[in-house]
Amino acid sequence: MASTTAKSVTDDTSQTNDMSLEDKLAYLDKEIRLLHRFCTESGYSQQHIERCAEPFFRPIRSAKRKKLRCHLILVTAAVAVFSALLYIDPAYRLMASSGRLAYIKILPYWDWSAMFDWNCLINNPLFTDDLKEDDCKSCVDIDIIERVSDLDSVYFAEEYLKKDVPVIVEDGLKGWPEQNITVAKIKELYEQHKIMMQHSVCNLTTSITGKKDKQSPNHRRVFAEIRNQDFFLQWENCHPKAGKAFRSEFYRRPYFMPQMVEVDTSNWLLMSHGKPKFEAEPLLVPIHKQLLILIQLKGEVMVHVVPDKLCETQCKPVTSVLSEGQILLVTMTDVLYDVLYLPYGDEENISIAIHGNYD
Repeated sequence: MASTTAKSVTDDTSQTNDMSLEDKLAYLDKEIRLLHRFCTESGYSQQHIERCAEPFFRPIRSAKRKKLRCHLILVTAAVAVFSALLYIDPAYRLMASSGRLAYIKILPYWDWSAMFDWNCLINNPLFTDDLKEDDCKSCVDIDIIERVSDLDSVYFAEEYLKKDVPVIVEDGLKGWPEQNITVAKIKELYEQHKIMMQHSVCNLTTSITGKKDKQSPNHRRVFAEIRNQDFFLQWENCHPKAGKAFRSEFYRRPYFMPQMVEVDTSNWLLMSHGKPKFEAEPLLVPIHKQLLILIQLKGEVMVHVVPDKLCETQCKPVTSVLSEGQILLVTMTDVLYDVLYLPYGDEENISIAIHGNYD
């Protein structure tokens, strides 16, 4: 009997040795399934079966963990090498130039430049920022732009930010260093400051050229032509370094601004002298973000806060004069309001527009 069994095992072994790898795997899979069915029909629980099969699974799990560790070590090493190269100036410059070249090559096939204005990398299909009629409720009772001073940051957040009420802070520049800001001083900054000279402005609009030049150095030509004539101009210091340099020279974070508000590094310069060619038409402050902050550094402007057409039957435009040293703050300029301004008087008018976000 024993010899018969041994002979059967020997025959099975020789048969499996003659099989191809695929046939061996199929044979093994079949035997495992038969064994699992036998254990199940014999009344063994799933936990008991897994415990008995643990010696077979242990090498597989160990191999997977070892493979995962190897991958993690490789990724960590690659990140460490890449980080180290960023601190080596020649390597950093090479990577930066190669990256810019790659972006330029990709641009005809994929316009990645639009990503700069994205608020989120992945859109939420359940979220929409389109204006609805219910949003008009926030401006129904607004008849004037309120004027306040000695404002507390908590009071400002509760009464104006969260309630979407436009407000003018009359002592908005409190705590800022006193300085006599003029067109000549601003011109000197753009012509002599190292950082401002390195970066062009964006979205330039001026009465001198009558054109709108995007990301061009034409602001230098504008400064050369503003002598002895009335003019209007506005542009954005869109490069982060230029925006920070401009801010360090001419404005600070307002004293009443709560920490919940994140102020953007870019800023807009709105400047005029005398009566512009299109003085009868108010000019749009070209910021459509959650919070618009208009700082009046010199002169006066007439400001208009105009609701969207969807709300024109429920809300009405409100107008006020923004004088030197005052700050206008308007929320919901991304969906509900447009803010327009008109230089007031025949002297120099200098304003700065910035935007912020908050939760």
